This record gives sequence, C-alpha cells and structure tokens, in this order.
Amino acid sequence: MAPSISIGSTVRVKSKVIVSRPKRSDITLTICRRAIVATSPDDNGNVSLVVEDLAPTPLQSGSKFIIAPVLKSKAGEDEEVEVPVTDLIPLLDFEKEDAPTNNNTNADIDILVQQYKDYGDQLLRLSDYTCAISYYEAALHLVSTKVDIGGTIIVNKEGHAVIAEVDYVEVEEEGPGAFDITLPSGDESTITQKDVLFVVWMKDYLFLQVKILLNLCRCLLKLADVNTREHATWAKQAVKGCSIALTLCEYHASEGSDEKTTLELTSLIEKTRLVRARAFIRSSKLKNATVDAKKVLAINSTNREAQSILSEIKVVEAYNKSLDKKISKEVCRWVQTATSSTEGSSAMNRMNDSVSEQPGEETVNKSVEENLKPTPSVEEKRIVMSQLCGTVVLVVALLIGIWDMNTRKVGENYPV
Repeated sequence: MAPSISIGSTVRVKSKVIVSRPKRSDITLTICRRAIVATSPDDNGNVSLVVEDLAPTPLQSGSKFIIAPVLKSKAGEDEEVEVPVTDLIPLLDFEKEDAPTNNNTNADIDILVQQYKDYGDQLLRLSDYTCAISYYEAALHLVSTKVDIGGTIIVNKEGHAVIAEVDYVEVEEEGPGAFDITLPSGDESTITQKDVLFVVWMKDYLFLQVKILLNLCRCLLKLADVNTREHATWAKQAVKGCSIALTLCEYHASEGSDEKTTLELTSLIEKTRLVRARAFIRSSKLKNATVDAKKVLAINSTNREAQSILSEIKVVEAYNKSLDKKISKEVCRWVQTATSSTEGSSAMNRMNDSVSEQPGEETVNKSVEENLKPTPSVEEKRIVMSQLCGTVVLVVALLIGIWDMNTRKVGENYPV
C-alpha cells in the first residue's frame, strides 16, 4: 500500500547497501529508514526526501539506552535523496500514535513489555533496525533499570557479566549512590551505579529480556554493516548485550526448570552465542568468535550457522595473514633498498668508522675484555636492522588487527 504523499509527512523509504567482503563476493542489504517528504512527486514519479539518521533515539524524552549507543548526528549530515514513490512504505499504525504509558501495575508492565517487543519485531522484519532498537530499549527500560533490595542484578566484574544479589541500597538526593551486593561465590562487595549492567526481571517467565536483548543485538550488527564509520561501536555494544543475555540464561537455568524450559533456554543460548560470534568477528576478536561457535557445535554438532562462522573465520584469518606477509616483505624491501643505496652505504660506513676509531686516553683503562669486543660489520648491521624491522611490522600488524571491517556475513531477521 502506497503511503500518503504530502510535503512534511513522515514515511519509510527502503534502500540497498552494498557490503564489501574481501576474497568473497559482495552482499547487498536492504534497509528501511524514516524520512520526511520534501517535495511532491514529479512527472517521473520521483519524490525528494530528507532521510533520518541511522542512530536510534529513545522513545521517551529524558530516558537512556541500556545497550544501544546514543550517537549524536553532526550538523548538516541530513541526507537528501530522490527516490521513486514505489520505494516508499507507510508507517505502521502504532507509529502514528503516542507511545503507550505505564500505570505502574504489574499487569500493565507485563503487557507493555510484550507490546514494545512486538512493535520492535515488526520493525525488524521491515529491516528498519533504527526504529526497532528504540522499541526494544523501551521494553527493557520498563523492567531492567530499577535496583531494589533483595533483587538480582548483573554487574561488571573484571570485564565479565556476573549475577549478584542486592543486600543494601544507599540512597542519595540525586538517586542511588552505592549498592552492597553478594556474588555467587559468597563474596560481598560495594559497587556504584556504573557497575550495574542490568537488572533481572524476576517475573520474566517467558524469558522476554533474553529475547529482546537478542533481537536488539541483531539490529546493532545490521547497523554495523551499513554504518562503517561507527561499526566498532555497534559491534562492541552487541557483544555486551549478548553477554548479558547469556548470563540471564545461565541464571534462569540455575533456578531449576522442566524439560520444555530447558530446551528453550538451550536454544536461546545457541542463538545468542551465534550472534555474539558475529559481533566478535566485526570487532576483530576472532579467537573469541571461534570459542562461541565451537561451544554451539558442542551442544548441536549439526548447527550449520556455527559451521559457517568457523569457515568465515578461517577466510578472515588467511586474509589477515596474507596482508601481514605482504606488508612485512614491503618494509624489508624498503630497508634493504635504503641500506644498499649510495647514501645508505655511506651512512653505514660512517657509523662503522666512528665505532672503529682508536680508543682515547680515557678508554685505555677499560677492561681488556671490553676493548677486545669485535666491531660489527656493515653487513651484520644490515641483517640486524632488517630482522628488527620485520619483527616490528609483524607486531604492529597483530596489534592493529589488519582486517577489512566490511568482511561480514549477516544473519536473517528472525525475531525470537
């Protein structure tokens, strides 16, 4: 159904983005974004639009995202495009209405969380990842932010998402100041708000928190593919979201469950590890991605996506290795050329002459052993310099992680 076209109205426009993948064929992604109509359709059926930025924004003013990054658009970056009217899609009915409100009752919260998730799922199917993130975050905000005494939270403990029980909340004028917690090991600790990653919804019998996190991370990875400038930020937050989801699954499994629930949690763990493996690949953390993929195969040896991820990792590793060798050879060739040139040889000879000068009166009293040390030849110095440069290049290549960040394979838009 074609949307109503009027200047100033908001519509959704679909476009195609080509993602480059070294050593493999490029892939084309279809994404949808909101846009404002700038002109009426011309005689050729085209219309000018001002397309909204890819960065999502919270549905409620003043609220913050839990997982997704809040990226500010730079002034003047609004994209103006001209597209056929046939590429326009009307907004969904719920987008034309005000966001539903919460009356602070448990029944209302349950309904709202499910409702926001359903809205996000619809947008995910439309490939509007930006808007989908906003609805998923709104759902999480309802049940994943308030810390209460006796509640369960997920904290950042030495870089890991760890379950903890809240023993005491120190309240200050501006809000919670510090929390006394008990870790699964029995150790007690005091943390601040910045250490709290997530609040566990104790009545989440349908595992909605895990499912929302998983779909949200899928959206983040899609944006990492189409927004190369911020791809590292999107991928990093996707890793964070998946890590929290895995911790939630482990927590629910530890609480005891029947066979049906165990199967559902196992399926969610598999899906989350696969999404996190792809996020690790986009972050150039291939070893971490390999671990996640292999853990999935340990559960389900016939999982094709896990097998595909391992194959993809091998391709990326081979590509990285070839680049490392190429750069190392180029630098060594440059060193050889520099030291073999007329100026290079003269410089090496001058250095050799300065080292070979007769010792002065001040050095006569040095030990015989030190004075008898052989002076390195020019050729020996060249060899040492070449080896040193080659080593430096390899170390730098490993640290930088030379890898084209567009080397990615994306999953399907299947909300859980």
